[in-house]
Amino acid sequence: MIERRILKVPDVVEVVSRIGRGEMGAHTDPINSAEMYVLLKPKREWISASSQEGLEDVLREAIGEVPGVVANFTQPIAMTIDELLEGVRAELAIKLFGDELDELKKSADDIAALVQKVRGATDVQVDQVSGTPQLLIRVDRKAIARYGINVNDVQQVIRAAVGGAEAGQIFEGIQRYDILVRYAPEYRETADAIRDVLVTSPTGAKVPLAEVALVEEIVGPRQITREKNQRFITIQCNVVDRDIVSFVEEAQAAIDAEIDLPPGYFVTWGGQFKLQQEANKRLAVVVPVTLALVFLLLFSNFRSLKNAFLIVLNIPLALIGGVVALWLSGQNLSVPSSVGFIALFGIALENGMVLVAYLN
Repeated sequence: MIERRILKVPDVVEVVSRIGRGEMGAHTDPINSAEMYVLLKPKREWISASSQEGLEDVLREAIGEVPGVVANFTQPIAMTIDELLEGVRAELAIKLFGDELDELKKSADDIAALVQKVRGATDVQVDQVSGTPQLLIRVDRKAIARYGINVNDVQQVIRAAVGGAEAGQIFEGIQRYDILVRYAPEYRETADAIRDVLVTSPTGAKVPLAEVALVEEIVGPRQITREKNQRFITIQCNVVDRDIVSFVEEAQAAIDAEIDLPPGYFVTWGGQFKLQQEANKRLAVVVPVTLALVFLLLFSNFRSLKNAFLIVLNIPLALIGGVVALWLSGQNLSVPSSVGFIALFGIALENGMVLVAYLN
């Protein structure tokens, strides 16, 4: 249904979907997750929007609200990098740590609803940690004591009847295959059928499983994620039309003011924000050290503090042009633009050296 909606956008050529990923490899994915690769016409032929951000808005509007489905827009390489950083498919990952899954889910939903209101937030979603139907079998120790049955006896019967037990091997040449024996499907596919599984007591009596164990259907956790042995749940989102740092500051202030987390629960911020913070810390050390070394080299070359200061003075002046260029292009200060500023500083220093050498 979503594919058909996407294909109605005139700039879209084709949509290819992949549901889930194999269990082998670095990036496994459950079957409740689908990746849709949208193939577009050349940008010069676009009629719905003039930029990728605009086209994403058009696609969001085309998809609309689908019950039970949350969409996230990214690109293959960007998604791979985001997954390597925090295991999510978005620019920003908010990790909520705590002990109880129900409390984690409730608090995560509250945080997601609050983050959704912050300007620039898109594709906000919370990890699916519940929703898996399970059959819970809890052995009644008092009941099995009356029959003289051990817990292990009950577990072995359940394991063999439902999961299967190895009963030998079959040989075909040099190849060997295990022989697995278990109940026929009609005797193990429903909760009522499993309740009727017979357990043999030491006296030879056949006791239905329902007499010695509680068998009930529950909705259990779909996944439990941990970091440093502590459970957490992730709220992910993308940020548009503003820089991540100011977005995080505003969202963090809103969470601190409106979300009352239980004792022992706390929030951390990751993804591109974490990467940027780490890069800024490195740059805060590397850039001053580099400038000091450059100044030392300039002084050793020109033998003049005045000339060295005059050349280094080009750096803040070049910064003005870079900031204006960012403003005109509508870009935010990011790690790539910081690297661009470093290159700009080098060009400004070279120009200053040439000019001072010529004047001298």
